[in-house]
Amino acid sequence: SEYQPEIEAIAHSLHRRVKEHGAWGYPVGSNHGDTCDTSMTQYAVLGLWEAWDQAGVETTPELWDRVAAWLIKTQDNSGGFGYQGLPSTSYDVRVAQSGVKHSMTAAGMGAFYIVKDQLGLSQLKKRGNDDTPDALKPFEDPAQAKLRLKTQIDPKYFGRTQATGDSWMLKNFTIEKPSGWLHYYLYALERYESLREADRLGGEKAANARAPKWYDQGSQFLVKTQLVDGSWDGQAKEAAETADTCFSVLFLLRSTKKSLEKTSVVRLNAGVMVAGRGLPNTTDIRLRDGRVVVKPLSGQPAETFAVAANPADERYAQAVEALEDMARRGDVNVLKQQGDSLAKLAISGPLDARRAAIRGIHRSRNLDLVPVLIYLLNDPHPEILRESRDALRSISRKFDGFGLSLKPSDEERAAAIKAWKGWYLSIRPDADIHTFDLPATLSAAK
Repeated sequence: SEYQPEIEAIAHSLHRRVKEHGAWGYPVGSNHGDTCDTSMTQYAVLGLWEAWDQAGVETTPELWDRVAAWLIKTQDNSGGFGYQGLPSTSYDVRVAQSGVKHSMTAAGMGAFYIVKDQLGLSQLKKRGNDDTPDALKPFEDPAQAKLRLKTQIDPKYFGRTQATGDSWMLKNFTIEKPSGWLHYYLYALERYESLREADRLGGEKAANARAPKWYDQGSQFLVKTQLVDGSWDGQAKEAAETADTCFSVLFLLRSTKKSLEKTSVVRLNAGVMVAGRGLPNTTDIRLRDGRVVVKPLSGQPAETFAVAANPADERYAQAVEALEDMARRGDVNVLKQQGDSLAKLAISGPLDARRAAIRGIHRSRNLDLVPVLIYLLNDPHPEILRESRDALRSISRKFDGFGLSLKPSDEERAAAIKAWKGWYLSIRPDADIHTFDLPATLSAAK
């Protein structure tokens, strides 16, 4: 949680770097710049999965669907995957892929299992965090399960990709002599096998605690081939020992299995709330970001802002939820029209309402309200500082910003504020520097 803003910035960077075909690869204009890359895609998918599961940073179903389409359309007729995918023009017709190898197929299938989970077609982790015995599994009506699907792709294509990919891995299984880099392959193999097992068990624990055969063989091979200094000899031209030693250690640790055993942040929040701590005192509730919250206040924006400014109002929590909805998916034009109300609430409202108001300013991308965000960098509350800092970075498209940690020194804070003022004056040279800290029309709010 301490690094959630940084994780969010990195995840959003990956979102922006998705290429035309729906996955990741080398920059356009470079070698392989016109294609997407199975190896890079597996890393992006793994990172975005962990960012959602452990930090609550969301990747939209639309993006996961694009990745799924690319994986399905770049699977070779044999079921394997190549390095630079050549997408088919149809889900029904496959095209031959070049460079189909053990390493790429393990990478592609590992990414496939994660994407399948994110689109609601499987369950890699147990839903909830109760102590129900493993022998007892919750029943889910098929109609309800269908409602969880977040993909526009016919599920039969997921089934075909999984069946032929698993068949390729079984038919071509090896430990010591794979096609592709050895230790990189073992690292991808551990992820593939762990995810495949989790997919088969539906998030439940394996009944047999004994290490699987593939792990026994791989670990014995790595122990046998470890060098005297503790490293493994790699095939990469540069930093080979470092990279391949890392891959080998991750295999031995069963790193993906450990990730699967970690309690999900999102599901933990839901479990804690369902257990009875912090439940709203009403039956009119919904789930948001894994938390049980009241349903939003219905009504005109003016009423929402008025109630959100008064925590004593019994409808306060509903008003904050309405603001959250506006900040996430509200009409940008409406948000711009409510600029003064957003600014006043962000400066002087209750904490929950202030956070939602800053997010609303962020979504509106209203440059007239940038001085409000800069002013809020002075706020002593770290959550207000974080929301304002990140909104400025996004609106300005300066994703690294001008520094500013969540516990800045006075000098660091002053330097960042000066830099943001300089940036704003560069695009709004007529801004009145004497009233810059807070727009004159909002002085009453201060």
